[in-house]
Amino acid sequence: MLRFLAGPLAASLALCVGAQELPRTIAESSGYERTSKATDVREFLEELAELPHADRLRTSVAGKSHEDRDLQLVRAALPDSNEEESIRFLVIANIHAGEVEGKEAVQELLREIATGKYADLLQHAVLYFVPIYNVDGNERINPRNRRQQNGPEAVGQRANAQGYDLNRDFVKAEAPETQALLRLMRDLDPHVFMDLHTTDGSWHGYHL
Repeated sequence: MLRFLAGPLAASLALCVGAQELPRTIAESSGYERTSKATDVREFLEELAELPHADRLRTSVAGKSHEDRDLQLVRAALPDSNEEESIRFLVIANIHAGEVEGKEAVQELLREIATGKYADLLQHAVLYFVPIYNVDGNERINPRNRRQQNGPEAVGQRANAQGYDLNRDFVKAEAPETQALLRLMRDLDPHVFMDLHTTDGSWHGYHL
């Protein structure tokens, strides 16, 4: 059918068709009424393997949660990047599993990298992402969690399966998730660390 359309219109329609074929997150496919569970994120990452620059992504497991779930780790870099000569970023999302925006944004960012975007950044940087850091808390999706939040119908809980606020566990390091993150900090030695949180909708003018 495209051959019957004028050039610019055909090109625009082709772009729309291509965009529709990209993997979509649970948030996107539900009109942002739902948020991803761990299985959803794993399946989304697997779908990214079909994109033209999927060789820029490498998925592994950084550790296990208290309930023995995988802490997925995604490395984003150019295939020939030199780790030692690059700026290393470590980004974790969903440390408070009711605060879902970071988890969803990381998935979309990884999809953009797999389509070829941000090559100029990747010339100088290697990025590591843990999309769901508090994976046990994430699986406890319930409409009673964070009811004051202007967001999905139901989200995970703040604490992990041990009842620990993982954002407060960096002295005793009692949670296996904390221990996994400390290993990552030691092994990756990142120059930049980002811990993605969510407000309840207020504006904060923090400079990054």
